[in-house]
Amino acid sequence: MRLKHTLVLSAAVLAAGCADDTTEPIAAPTVEAEAKSKRATCRPSPLSTSTTGEITADDCLFDEAGREQREDIYLAIQSRLGRTDRSGSTMLTFTGAADFDAIFGIGAQSGGEIFPDPVYGFARFPAGTTQTFGNSFSFIGSDPVYKMWFGGQDGTQLGSYTLTTTVEPSIDTCENGHWVFLQGEGSFSSDISNETSCRGEVTFGPNVGLPLNYQFWYIKLLPGETFTATLDGVTDPTVALAALDFFTGQGDLDLGDGPGDTDRAVSFTATRQFYLYVEVSSAPDITSPYTLSFTGP
Repeated sequence: MRLKHTLVLSAAVLAAGCADDTTEPIAAPTVEAEAKSKRATCRPSPLSTSTTGEITADDCLFDEAGREQREDIYLAIQSRLGRTDRSGSTMLTFTGAADFDAIFGIGAQSGGEIFPDPVYGFARFPAGTTQTFGNSFSFIGSDPVYKMWFGGQDGTQLGSYTLTTTVEPSIDTCENGHWVFLQGEGSFSSDISNETSCRGEVTFGPNVGLPLNYQFWYIKLLPGETFTATLDGVTDPTVALAALDFFTGQGDLDLGDGPGDTDRAVSFTATRQFYLYVEVSSAPDITSPYTLSFTGP
């Protein structure tokens, strides 16, 4: 029954935290759109741990279905940013500040595209935002190089910005305070407890009204792509692992087999482009260690 409980609970949490941001695919621009750019080269430059820039009317023009954004493009080289071990034990955290309504994110270093394609993780925030959940996100990825962009939410949003990049131990959204996105392969150890989890309530089924702890991540999937994850080292039988698609109602859930069962496993293959929601949940007032290992696109 926990599949329904966590899905409804988490959907409500996301609705309060700009759920639309994670469910609208960010498409790659067309060649014609790239040709509209007033910049002669529009080539990416290496991202540093502290980057200062300015979005002007001459910057790269992202134009998809009438949505225009002026953007600066960067190469996010993990080793140059201080993340030399890409096994999953650490993650990159990106924090932006701008005097305009901004959007920034990370994606694949695609061959023929100026802009990242696909986009693996992003955040958007209004001018002057300093709240962590609004102007930052974390990323656990196994590729050596990605593309990063920083720009305005529409073509009128111009001005100065800063983008700060730090390396931190890999943890979940609830403990980190903002979205954490996954890509590729990785593995890290953590725990679920009252202190490290979001706190919610079971909403229907035989356990309606009971409290629930949960942690979560996102991973971008394209049609036909598969995500798998396992939990090992679990010490409490109430710990569950889930991979969920809110909009189709599909998902995979492993509740465990009771005391003595120390591992969980889920797998999901996408039929459309979206961000898969990955969750670890448990009853409150317990602490259980775990190692989360995942494989995705």
